Amino acid sequence: MDEDAELQLVLEISRKEEEERQRRLQNQKKKAPEHIVLTDSEPEEIEPPASRITAKPSLSTNRGPEPSRRSLRDLSTVASSSTAKPSSRLQPPTNRPHHARQRSPSISSVSSGEGPSKESSTPVAVQAIPVAHSSVVGAFLADRAKMERERLARQKRLRPQVQAPDETESEEEDDDDDEGPPPPKKAKAENGSAIAGTSSAAEKPRVASSSEPMFWQGEIRQTANRHAMPSKDLKPVWRLSEILGQRHDQIKLIIFASYCNDIDWILRVFPENVPIIFIGQPGENGNATVHNILPNWVKATPFLPNGRGCMHMKFMLVFYSTGRLRIMISTANFVDYDWRDIENTAWVQDLPLRSKSIEHDPKADDFPAQFQHVLTKLNFAPALQSHLKGDHPQLPLRAITELRTRWDWSKVTVKLVVSMAGKFQGVDQVAKSGHTSLLKAIRELGATCPDGKDLSLECQGSSLGTYSASWLNEFMSSAKGQPLTRWFAWKNQQPRGKIPMPSASRLKILFPSLNTVDNSVLKRPGGGTMFCREKQWEAKTYPKQLFHDSKSKRGGILMHSKMVLGIFVDKSRSMLSASPTKASKGKASSSSLGGWCYIGSHNFTPSAWGNLSGSAEAPVMNVTNYEMGIFVPLPADDTEEAASDLVCWQRPAPAYRPRVDEPWYAWHAYERDAFGHDEYHPISQKGSNLSDSGGIGYMIVDSIDTMMIMGLDEEYNRARNWIADKLSFDRVGRHSTFETTIRVLGGLLSAHHLSSSPSPSGIPDPVFLEKAVDLGDRLLTAFETPSRLPLPMVNLAAREGIADPDNPGLSSTAEVSTLQLELRYLSELSGDETYWRTGEKVMHTIRNAMKAPAVPVFLSYRNGQFVQSEIRLGSRGDSFYEYLLKQYLQTGRREPAYKDMYDAAMAFIWENLVQVTPTSRLVYTSELQPFGGYEAGHEENVHWRRVPKQDHLVCFLGGSLLLGATDGGNQLDRSVFSEGDKINWKLGEDLIKTCMETHKTKTGLSPEIAMFRTPNDPEWVVQNAPADWYIKGLKGHKPPLDARYILRPETVESLFIAYRLTGDQKYRDWGWQIFQAIEKHCKVPTGGYSGVVHVDVSSEEVELDDRMETFMMSETLKYLYLLFSEGSLLPLTDVVFNTEAHPLPVFEPTIDPGFK
Repeated sequence: MDEDAELQLVLEISRKEEEERQRRLQNQKKKAPEHIVLTDSEPEEIEPPASRITAKPSLSTNRGPEPSRRSLRDLSTVASSSTAKPSSRLQPPTNRPHHARQRSPSISSVSSGEGPSKESSTPVAVQAIPVAHSSVVGAFLADRAKMERERLARQKRLRPQVQAPDETESEEEDDDDDEGPPPPKKAKAENGSAIAGTSSAAEKPRVASSSEPMFWQGEIRQTANRHAMPSKDLKPVWRLSEILGQRHDQIKLIIFASYCNDIDWILRVFPENVPIIFIGQPGENGNATVHNILPNWVKATPFLPNGRGCMHMKFMLVFYSTGRLRIMISTANFVDYDWRDIENTAWVQDLPLRSKSIEHDPKADDFPAQFQHVLTKLNFAPALQSHLKGDHPQLPLRAITELRTRWDWSKVTVKLVVSMAGKFQGVDQVAKSGHTSLLKAIRELGATCPDGKDLSLECQGSSLGTYSASWLNEFMSSAKGQPLTRWFAWKNQQPRGKIPMPSASRLKILFPSLNTVDNSVLKRPGGGTMFCREKQWEAKTYPKQLFHDSKSKRGGILMHSKMVLGIFVDKSRSMLSASPTKASKGKASSSSLGGWCYIGSHNFTPSAWGNLSGSAEAPVMNVTNYEMGIFVPLPADDTEEAASDLVCWQRPAPAYRPRVDEPWYAWHAYERDAFGHDEYHPISQKGSNLSDSGGIGYMIVDSIDTMMIMGLDEEYNRARNWIADKLSFDRVGRHSTFETTIRVLGGLLSAHHLSSSPSPSGIPDPVFLEKAVDLGDRLLTAFETPSRLPLPMVNLAAREGIADPDNPGLSSTAEVSTLQLELRYLSELSGDETYWRTGEKVMHTIRNAMKAPAVPVFLSYRNGQFVQSEIRLGSRGDSFYEYLLKQYLQTGRREPAYKDMYDAAMAFIWENLVQVTPTSRLVYTSELQPFGGYEAGHEENVHWRRVPKQDHLVCFLGGSLLLGATDGGNQLDRSVFSEGDKINWKLGEDLIKTCMETHKTKTGLSPEIAMFRTPNDPEWVVQNAPADWYIKGLKGHKPPLDARYILRPETVESLFIAYRLTGDQKYRDWGWQIFQAIEKHCKVPTGGYSGVVHVDVSSEEVELDDRMETFMMSETLKYLYLLFSEGSLLPLTDVVFNTEAHPLPVFEPTIDPGFK
């Protein structure tokens, strides 16, 4: 069917539906209205830019099993102990100095600048036009036709695979807070019946009860969702029909506000013949309007300055003939999708009619007074007058002020938090709108951040904004309850343009990743109401390090809820905070409060929460949107439980990696299936240990500093507690001396170093050094050989070294010479020289045995001599050269002997190992293999041949060469490089390029070993191999080991170093390509990452090896994270990364180095 025919069909259906509805209304209504008020033109939908629907989705949640309902009174009783004793109504605050900002001006003094601002305002200029009833239908269908054309065009362009939905409202004009159309309703089955589950959750039949449920204390619930897992959806949920109540005949007036709306659906849910006031999104020009849209319906729109922004509030007031008033503030629009397919949250409370009305108090500033002020700004008064002067003169509400004077709000314990579009100037006015309204609520309830504490924020929403460091700190200052004077003073002290981003451990922006959307029930079509623009996300300064994935507690459903969770935490929990924040010393906070939660329409964006400018004496708040929500205090005694019970997402939320959707997807799968085990097998979802007697923390200790660097406090705390309580090295088994040192000892020492960063006293967590000393003492027993070269393995429990049965009498060069960074730092920390001297003796032995600057890959631990074996930069040789440079850098370049050995080795490699392919001139390092007779003392009889083979491990060398040429990043001026440094720099760049060439496989992953073309290739290579390099092995046979990719980090390590030293964007681009390939081919659907058996096969043929190496998290992900981080995070001049990527500090040794 073509587009015109489809449109005609839609319009025909709409026409018939509308005619049937009008006949029904005519039969029930004795007299149709004689006229209806219309505006000249108000398009019901404004087509957004295409970029608006590039959304990442948000998630939904319920709160698990609940033995008994928890009302707001349960959560809020603690507030009474820190505020004035409650009376029948909230008392207005006493006059305070202007800087306290504790009260808003009276309603009568409010002026919006443009548009109606007072209750007494006359209706917006409209013309009363007598029309026939068919004109009503015609006007309705004309608007609908326009909406359908635009919707079909947009969905054909953006989501052609999805049938267009029946009805939505206009898109937001605000760049930051777009909320798109919901997915369509299900089609009919072939037999004509609706497909199972298509009826709206709001319309589910309910069993009538003898008494209507009441919510006098207020209650917060998630909305019903047909896709929620039954086992996780045991708590009470809201349906709109339940909120309206069973006795529709008792409903006398409904007032509701919604950004999007589905009129057809609302008419089916709302009772007939009840007067309705609907507050919706203004037209393109942003003018305030009032007009009748249907019999008994009046629509009002507020003024939007310059036509920008949106009326984003979602609330409802229901007035009953019994006198009761029910109020709902929610995150759900009035569309069936929001109450059926995507999760939202709503607060509902019943209010009794006062036995006697109270006098209007124009100075009141409590919940109802603030709500009245909001209604005034929303242009509600003329809409109410339109009903009163028309067919409904006996409404239960006749003036806005009656909300407070006639109904009793004394049991409302939450605070109202609002944003209203416009510019607010002066202390009193600024407190009315935006995040300063949140600040006001915090201070009134005594919920300021206590002394000695810091505030940890989790901000969940369905749209993202444009975030600057200044705005994020501005919001956090208000969230802590700090006076504006303090914020402006701190801001003015910061260097211009140098305001630091908040710590990732203190501010978490929760937004669903693409992977979460893809794994949801409705998948990408269901994520249409979540918005993040690609241009935003790809901005250079976008704070990607703050992002965390939001997943519903109720299964694979997406969340439209908007919440901000603030929890008071000890300051010592900060990890690498760029700017530790002092606790608020404003209004005293209550020790009985442990935090708070905001729930409402505000997305975490500047458009929703506003931008603060001006000065402490003359502040200015600019807000783009109309928003509304509630503020709920959390008790101190069970804050975490209360928070997790209240919010809709799974806590803790996993963190994003920069330009990566779910970087901690791997860790959470390990934690779920194998926490405490040394290794993880993600396909079989189980762990394993290196010995039968138990694990030694391989995975946990190897990963913990990555958690600290990323600010993942929850994951860190669980890992740290496991190390403190359960890590034991009293394990019988054959543990690699080398691997245990670089992974476990290195991880403990790095965690010790990083744990001192946030502490004002600089005192690190002692648990890491205690464990490191214990392990170091056990490792020393492996060095008890005649040559003082360590044995390859060690029995940690028995404290004795073990020989390698596969290579009797031998130790590998890399393994004996890649222990020194760790042992030296352990001596520096403990004051025990033994570790330092033990590692140093190994270097003496190696230097005495060397016949050339580059060395074979095996030594005899019996006599300390090299044995006939390969000379290469790959396995068993690589990190010998790496640690020559890094030992020099570790002690502040005070041991030049190591640099001399490194320089000589690099010159030898340049002369003897570096080769170039004949076609594309790719630079690579070959391998020297010995042949011919060998006798001790007659090395001249040995001959060497070059083999054009390069391990993936060699890809560390590119970055190492750049680091050495710049003297560890201390000399970036290449014009003063020595000739050797110039050669090394160019060689480093060329090797990185070659390593990226080896990623040009069908999967985008690099093989374990690459063979390179030479002019003397045999015929079978010439006939079958690509021009420059190939993977050794015959097609059709079992994949060779050379073809594996086991999640190795060496290429991204070099990319990280290269970017830090050059700032060249290509290194980040290359890193992103590698990560995308890992995500596509190595990620396991149930969690974790696995190695690939063969990298050069199609996606359909990729086979995983069911093993996630610990270096995936300790190295590969860490280097990718650092590649996209600022250079101020772990500067290369301040730290040295061990060969497992554990950062150790550069220090001035207190021990006299003995390697001269």
